[in-house]
Amino acid sequence: MSENSEVIPEVSDLVLEHLMNPRNYGEIKDCDSCGIGYDDRTGEFAVIYLKVKDDVIEDIKFSAKACQDTIVAGSMFSEMVERDTIKNALEAVLLVREKIKNAPPAQRACTSLILTAFEAAVKNLNNRKNGVDEEVCKMKIAESCEVENG
Repeated sequence: MSENSEVIPEVSDLVLEHLMNPRNYGEIKDCDSCGIGYDDRTGEFAVIYLKVKDDVIEDIKFSAKACQDTIVAGSMFSEMVERDTIKNALEAVLLVREKIKNAPPAQRACTSLILTAFEAAVKNLNNRKNGVDEEVCKMKIAESCEVENG
């Protein structure tokens, strides 16, 4: 065992699987809605694309210019809500936010990029349904990933 092995946090098999083989990563060219969650301090962002029929998420894809935690969050979240209703998916957003509230700030922010992008995609979907000509909806995350040096 190397002396650095104690410093490396244990990663679950599930997290490692989503990191190495992210689900639903990519773009939907003819999406019904598109949302971006972004961190204006770091420049990181995540994009969620939705295909929705009768309020059911038929397809969901995400992409990101962010760290591996964001990729894992996007993979896990998109897999969780695919083929579910928008209402249930928004409830899942609240549950995930509650679950991560005590996580380290960087992990909260990285997950928030995905959750905020999803909320922006839902807002974009509603705007489009109401006749607003909007290609994408952008929303800033509440807490930056950037950690202040003390």
